[in-house]
Amino acid sequence: LYHGWNGYGHTYGYYPTVWVNDGVCVVEGLLSGHHWGHIGNLPGDCRPSGREIFNMNNHQYTSRVDVLSNGDIHWITGGHSHGWLSLSGMTFVTNAGPKTGLPFNNGYTNYGHSYEGPYYSKINNECILGGLIGGGNGNNHVGTLPASCRPRQGLLFNVNNHQCTMRLHVATDGRIHRDTGHCHAWTSLAGVTFPASEATKTTLQLSNGWKGYGGYWGTPYYSLIKGECIVQGLISGNQWGYIATLPEICRPMKRLIFNLNNHQYTSRVDVLPNGEIHWVAGGNHHGWLSLTGIKFVAVPKNVVPLSWYWQPYGWDYGQITYTVQDNVCEVQGLLRGNTWNHLATLPSDCRPSGREIFNMNNHQYTS
Repeated sequence: LYHGWNGYGHTYGYYPTVWVNDGVCVVEGLLSGHHWGHIGNLPGDCRPSGREIFNMNNHQYTSRVDVLSNGDIHWITGGHSHGWLSLSGMTFVTNAGPKTGLPFNNGYTNYGHSYEGPYYSKINNECILGGLIGGGNGNNHVGTLPASCRPRQGLLFNVNNHQCTMRLHVATDGRIHRDTGHCHAWTSLAGVTFPASEATKTTLQLSNGWKGYGGYWGTPYYSLIKGECIVQGLISGNQWGYIATLPEICRPMKRLIFNLNNHQYTSRVDVLPNGEIHWVAGGNHHGWLSLTGIKFVAVPKNVVPLSWYWQPYGWDYGQITYTVQDNVCEVQGLLRGNTWNHLATLPSDCRPSGREIFNMNNHQYTS
């Protein structure tokens, strides 16, 4: 991170995390800072082929955040209040991943310049879109996905349109529509991802009077794909607060803030480490909310609980895990933090009879 930006801390985590798997990069976490411009730089294996435009949350506001091909992350415009910015919901296929150009409709085309060309990828039964669309004849049907990469039910995404938020509709027949928020003629597909129609989906159990919108919009669900938890669907209700709880297999390591759609408005929705999903701020109109856009790396069942000031190192080092077999406990993983005392607490089935002293690695040093 650059220019005074840092992890927000507390239950939000002390560092943002980066996860790369099969050519897909997932970035998540909450940053604190006041220098609204160049924020940080992604590692070499987590970079797009061209510039991508993401729609990130700033409490009740939406923020345009760009990721460049060299990994630089820049806040460009939109919300810049409260001294923080969420990066959760930032997902893209890296420059090493497979991509297919999006079939356009109605005169739409690649925006060009340094921006990523519009694409779709199907990786592990997950459809991932990206790139910037330009042109067009005024019809809001911008492109059509092939039969192999379509959702089971209609989905509403919250994508960026510079200082505005845009409702983007991905239909069951593959059509992609710009619905609201036409502040500018271009359309960003960055952050659009969903399980393909054949992927395993489990109905999300809602609370507090919320229910699935039904009909064409179907029932809200979650999917667990290669360690990623993906929540999708349109819900109806008017109790704006606690919405649902995800099961233990589909929960984040830390509290995450997502930027979700409420027609012409943006809504802040948080997912807590205990699985609870809460609407917190922003749009609360029309009696509905789209949960589509929630995606994060799920905590494995055998993860080691860390103290507030430490977290997994990230990238290809994975989570901190333990294994118990025949009364032998093995712990593995790489930690990141700067408070050198209490690191973690092992579960009850992975504890010694008395205090033990181990020799651990700290690069060129022993600890």
